[in-house]
Amino acid sequence: MIDSIDNLEACYRRDPNIVSREVAGERILVPITKGTADMAAIYVLNETGGQIWHLMDGQHSLAEIRDLLVDEYDVAPDEAVEDLKEIVGQLQEIGAVRLA
Repeated sequence: MIDSIDNLEACYRRDPNIVSREVAGERILVPITKGTADMAAIYVLNETGGQIWHLMDGQHSLAEIRDLLVDEYDVAPDEAVEDLKEIVGQLQEIGAVRLA
């Protein structure tokens, strides 16, 4: 079940069964519970998604991550929230993050 991401005070943490590496400005996520030969189990995040992934440490709230995105990428807060919700939703779908 996917948690509601409407609460911007919520904190998410990365699943410890996901390994990640930065390659050429993108963040590659690989679940270690699936076979590495299964290319469908490899996920690629762009720079913004990689930054969000990095900040999902169980300590930063979604509101804090939004504020960091607004400052770093010069986007409007509403746009940052929509992007954040989309990425968090996708990460939840693949089991990469959960509520802290």
